[in-house]
Amino acid sequence: MVPLTEKAAYWTDSNGKICVFLIQRTAAGQSNFTLFVVGPTGLKVTYRSKVNSVTPIVLELTPKVESAIEGMQEYEFKHSFSKTTIWMALTFEKTGHHVEDLTRTFYGGIDKVVCNEQFLEGL
Repeated sequence: MVPLTEKAAYWTDSNGKICVFLIQRTAAGQSNFTLFVVGPTGLKVTYRSKVNSVTPIVLELTPKVESAIEGMQEYEFKHSFSKTTIWMALTFEKTGHHVEDLTRTFYGGIDKVVCNEQFLEGL
């Protein structure tokens, strides 16, 4: 059975040169996310969360095999919005510098974006 797309989010950087698509699918009670980044290569994408707002989760995402579409990177990761992991963030870096206008923090689901500074102190 093919997992159904439950939700999707789309955003761009401030000049519209980088587009990001986040797709949430659920199968067997587990949320799986696919992230597509379209634009110049060389971006580093990191998934972040905390368990019980204490134990940090930091995972640099590795793109899947080169896409057939030039300039598109595809990433897959898992996250469960629950009482212990109520938020997640996707941060982006290019040449060692944080790309603030691409970074997104989601609270309780990908349909609710919150202020990054509330959860990502020190970035």
